[in-house]
Amino acid sequence: TFSFDGFKVGENISNSGVTSPSITTSASQNSDAGSYSIGFTGGDGGSHYALNPVNGLLTIKKANQKIQFESSLPYNISNDTPPITFQAESSSGLPVIFQIIEGADIVTQNGSTFTLTGKTGIATIRIEQPGNINYNAANSVDRSFKVNLVLGLEPKTSAFVSMSPNPTQSELYIKASSIIKSITLIDMLGKQLNHIENLSATEYHLNLINYNQGMYLVSVATENEGIVTHRIVLE
Repeated sequence: TFSFDGFKVGENISNSGVTSPSITTSASQNSDAGSYSIGFTGGDGGSHYALNPVNGLLTIKKANQKIQFESSLPYNISNDTPPITFQAESSSGLPVIFQIIEGADIVTQNGSTFTLTGKTGIATIRIEQPGNINYNAANSVDRSFKVNLVLGLEPKTSAFVSMSPNPTQSELYIKASSIIKSITLIDMLGKQLNHIENLSATEYHLNLINYNQGMYLVSVATENEGIVTHRIVLE
C-alpha cells in the first residue's frame, strides 16, 4: 500500500483530480528472503499537483524452523546393541545433519546409523539443520546414551577354548584342548563374515585386519568339545 501527502485542505485522492500510480517491485510470492525495492509507474497529479514518488523497500525475512526427533532408545544400553538408526526431520523439509560430539571411540557413524565399537562410556549425537537463504538455522538437538558392558563380554577362557587378546586390534589367538575343526566369524546382526574349515590343529591365529571396529562372535568347533562361542571386540 501507499499514501499521499501534500493535499490542500479539504482535498484528497477522490476529489483532487490526482490519478494513483501503480506499485512495482521485483519481488514475488516465490522470492527468496532478502530486500527488494518498491517503485511506482504511471499516475497523474492533475492540474494542481505534481507527483513525486518516494520509493520504498520490501524486506522478506527468513522463516524459522525446528528439528522433529523422537527415539525409543533408552539411555542405558549394552555394548552388544545392534546398529542404531535415528530418524529426524526439519519442519522446513531441509535435510538434517547427524554428528558425533562425544564418544567417537564408542560409536562409528554412517549417515544416521551408529554402530557400537564394543567400548563403554557415554556417547552424544547432535542433530542439526544449518538453514539456507530462506530459513534460519534450527536449534540443534542432542541425544546421549550410556553404553554398558554386557555380562560375559570381558576377556575369558574356558577349559576347552581360549581367545586372546580380547579386545584385539588385528589378530586373535585361538587355542583349544582338542583339534579345531572350524572357526566362524559372525557380526552382531548374525551375518557370517568368515568360515575356516579343515584346520586339524589345536591353535590358530585369526586375522581381523580387514574388519571394522566393533563386536563380533567367534565360534570354534572342536573335535571333542563341540562348539564354543566367544564375544570379541575389535578396536
